[in-house]
Amino acid sequence: RVVGLRGPFPPWRGYCGHVRQPSPSPRLYAPSPGTAVKTRCLIPERVDEPDADPVVLETSLAQVSAVNRWLGGDRGLRRALLPLVQSQSDLRILDVGSGDGTSLARLVGWAAGSNCSIGGFALDLHGVACRLAKRNLGSSTGIHVVQGDAFRLPFFPGQFDVGIATLTLHHFSDEGARQVLRELGRIASKRVVVSDLQRSRGAYIGARLLAATVWRRNPYTRHDGPASVQGGFTAGELVRLAQEAGLVNMEVRTDLPFRHTLTAHPPSGAYGRP
Repeated sequence: RVVGLRGPFPPWRGYCGHVRQPSPSPRLYAPSPGTAVKTRCLIPERVDEPDADPVVLETSLAQVSAVNRWLGGDRGLRRALLPLVQSQSDLRILDVGSGDGTSLARLVGWAAGSNCSIGGFALDLHGVACRLAKRNLGSSTGIHVVQGDAFRLPFFPGQFDVGIATLTLHHFSDEGARQVLRELGRIASKRVVVSDLQRSRGAYIGARLLAATVWRRNPYTRHDGPASVQGGFTAGELVRLAQEAGLVNMEVRTDLPFRHTLTAHPPSGAYGRP
């Protein structure tokens, strides 16, 4: 059994709704948009393979970062963090599922423009992703990179001001997503911010279009883009999962074209900043 950013499922197994099933080949299985997004359908992604080709993975993670940059991910994170960035001179952040680190690097640069210094950790389960993040974040940003499991974050309660997860939660079953949200609520003293894909017909059609054009030369992104939308969320599902994880004061805002940003507070009476 594989645990971590792949979720608690055997390799190359997925589930749709509550029924586990083998993950079909993307070349043989192209469901209609309505069928594809009716319920969450978790299809393990190529970027999560422990033996993923490092060169192909590097390009795929760069394409994921571009999705964050141009399709609403960065915008939603900045809006969610703006009150803290404007009121504090330093901000401690844990980024869970940080990929190649470039999205976090942009966030650090943006906050510096408001005289707020972001420090903390970038965490990912995949060793290749961690090596890329160390290279892209560098030693001058105040961000340390650690390889670790999102289900068991190796940090103290309340160690960070904010716990964030960008395009990470959709890799997990509902049970796994709740556990990740609980862990984010445990290590964060002020906010939990989750940016992820809206599961909708339009998002799925858009992902398949990108898979056939911009992503067509990368087998990982070509497969994972549509699969990620199928594992995405409605706004109501994100609120429900956050409530079940014990978070409070949830708000979900949707940015064009198809990106949800969940902002929540740690459980009442949780840990304040040391």
